[in-house]
Amino acid sequence: MSRRYDSRMTIFSPEGRLYQVQYAMEAIGNAGSALCVLAADGVVLVGEKKVTSKLLQTSCSAEKMYKIDSHLACAVAGIMSDANILLNTARLHAQRYILSYQEPIPVEQLIQSLCHTKQGYTQFGGLRPFGVSFLFGRKEVHLLAFQEMINRKSIFTFSLLNGVASAALRECLRDNSTTFYSLTMK
Repeated sequence: MSRRYDSRMTIFSPEGRLYQVQYAMEAIGNAGSALCVLAADGVVLVGEKKVTSKLLQTSCSAEKMYKIDSHLACAVAGIMSDANILLNTARLHAQRYILSYQEPIPVEQLIQSLCHTKQGYTQFGGLRPFGVSFLFGRKEVHLLAFQEMINRKSIFTFSLLNGVASAALRECLRDNSTTFYSLTMK
């Protein structure tokens, strides 16, 4: 009996897509929005808690902001169980780096490590891609994201978005961009 599609995840469909990766990206798009804004003297991380049911009791398991290390925090959008796995991995990498080098891990190195982990889950059997996106902010006033590194001259120098309402929020930020260039934490 011949199959039309192979059961492995690394096989492309006739349209040229990996369905599991597409489903993971949809999970991020359907999550509550997260926003990271770069001010002149700090970084602001904002997350929307999406209430799916009136019967669901909100708890700390529905948080959107997490501390990775003493100098690094992140906002999360997507499947929270996937986020917990990657958050624990990030914290482990950060602590190993501190034990080895007696200084905080560079954010770029931590993101690269997490990207390697996420990529591995798209290639091996029995695993599925992570349906989660992170926005990182650190004390050194720098803004990074998994999916895009930003250009200092672009409008997105001061903000990055992900989640369900990211397109509408991005348009609102673009319309009011002049007010953000002089934004401070006060």
